[in-house]
Amino acid sequence: MVRLAKAAGVAFLQWTLLQSWIPKFALAWNPPGWSLSNEAFFYLCFPFVGVLLWKLSRLKSLFIAGLILCAAASIVPLLIRAMFLRDLPANSPEFFWEFVIRYNPLVNLPDFCIGILIGRAYQQLCERKSSLLGHGYWLYVPGLLLELLLIAYPTILPQSYDALRLPLHSLFILGLALGGGIFARFLS
Repeated sequence: MVRLAKAAGVAFLQWTLLQSWIPKFALAWNPPGWSLSNEAFFYLCFPFVGVLLWKLSRLKSLFIAGLILCAAASIVPLLIRAMFLRDLPANSPEFFWEFVIRYNPLVNLPDFCIGILIGRAYQQLCERKSSLLGHGYWLYVPGLLLELLLIAYPTILPQSYDALRLPLHSLFILGLALGGGIFARFLS
């Protein structure tokens, strides 16, 4: 009977896309489903957060907001690790707080917000006919090279600092959107 009740609870969480809110069940039944749980939350937040971020119209404001979001994305996991995971291996996924860091929608919200800022920056650069249009390689090449460096030498930036890669992801995505270069043409 207990197993049936637990299975029903897990089913409810999966079907309502709430599984990533409860770390123990984030990967239950359908492990990739945690991302859908996050996306559902982000889409619920979008009318509020998206509108607020889209009102930023100056590139300097977008850059500052991006830095703040990158800091938020870094600070929360670092605080959780410092408070709760000090004496445990940092890459051991069986611990409650490690699941919070990896799968909780609130912890991942800054990543979603960065995407909104990248879209807004792209729009602003296009409207202003920026010299970066068609020359996005000035952004995506350094972003890609630094990403590859971090992949090749993972000890440079420990897993605890995953969120510090957000600026590199942002450069890469914005650069590809701006176009230019063989790589952008190949992907388009």
